[in-house]
Amino acid sequence: MFVVLIMKFFILNILFLIVCLNVFSQKSNKSIEAGFGIEYNYQTKGFAPEIRAEIAIYKNASVTPRLSYFPGFNTVHELFLGLDANYHFPIIKKFSFYSLLGIYYDHWINSDEFTSTVAKKSNAVIQAGIGVEYNRGCLNPFLEHRYDFKWKEGTTVLGIKFNFGKCGFGGRGGGWGGNGLCPAYGNRKR
Repeated sequence: MFVVLIMKFFILNILFLIVCLNVFSQKSNKSIEAGFGIEYNYQTKGFAPEIRAEIAIYKNASVTPRLSYFPGFNTVHELFLGLDANYHFPIIKKFSFYSLLGIYYDHWINSDEFTSTVAKKSNAVIQAGIGVEYNRGCLNPFLEHRYDFKWKEGTTVLGIKFNFGKCGFGGRGGGWGGNGLCPAYGNRKR
């Protein structure tokens, strides 16, 4: 019950932060991308589905709330819920590279099965990483690698994001409603 209350409190704080960042940002052309992916953790050899939303807040900066779940068939059974701050570098031939720094709530469901002084049911972790996104209109595949400083482990994510900005599916103009402009980052061409 206590864990559920913590998760609800955490989710409400993330939503409040996202609303505040969107309301007070100076961007005139906001956009949201939502997506999903598959994570692979190299140390635990575990797989996890994940969902995320990326919200542009100012020029090349965005925030990404993210949820991933490593099911019970993995050695480590856990749930991650957190928020990344992303910075997108200039686009090179439809490829966008980005860096990220995030803080997460980690609910380690089967932590009792491990003999470690660090292993607890509820943990706060910091992750940093890099990623690349292929910008091809409203469907943008991405590849991301992140490092978890608490658990000292690396995770790679392969996924796809859907852009809910002003883009149209198909037609002329690269799927951006005919103007060739990226709705997520203002006047940057994708």
